[in-house]
Amino acid sequence: YEGGRDYAALKKFADESLGPSCSNDNIDLCDDDQKAILEKYNAMSAAERKKIVDDADKAMVSELGHEIRYHDHYAPAGTNVNFVQLTGDNSIRVRTYERGVGETLACGTGVTASGLITAKLHGYSSPISVRVLGGDDLGVAFETDSEDFKNVQLSGPADFVYTGQIEI
Repeated sequence: YEGGRDYAALKKFADESLGPSCSNDNIDLCDDDQKAILEKYNAMSAAERKKIVDDADKAMVSELGHEIRYHDHYAPAGTNVNFVQLTGDNSIRVRTYERGVGETLACGTGVTASGLITAKLHGYSSPISVRVLGGDDLGVAFETDSEDFKNVQLSGPADFVYTGQIEI
């Protein structure tokens, strides 16, 4: 996403980009390549699904995110699904399918978890730079104590986008 952060720009993006898409429930919306990917995914175990993606831009986030989020393994609450690409020394790219929402521009808990998992699995050190779909670069900083993480911090831009009042 490279549009503005105001309501009109975000609404336009959502209206144009976040409708029904290819999934097991909407197989008629899939092309042959997408159907092949879904067939491969459906044959995987839950453990196999916890892998790093090669290219976050090519990850079928809406399709696979939906399938993983609603998988019996995570029932009944479901789960958020993060697609992580290693992009360089201490940097990753994360796209998130968030339960109840779909693909999001950024997810703080997903970014933080992805950064910590990347540190654990790939030896990345603090801080880790994380690029999200919204285009922002976030930072995940932490200290390690043996096998544990402590003093974990997420940093990045925050924009005020709405104000309102509720009369009670």
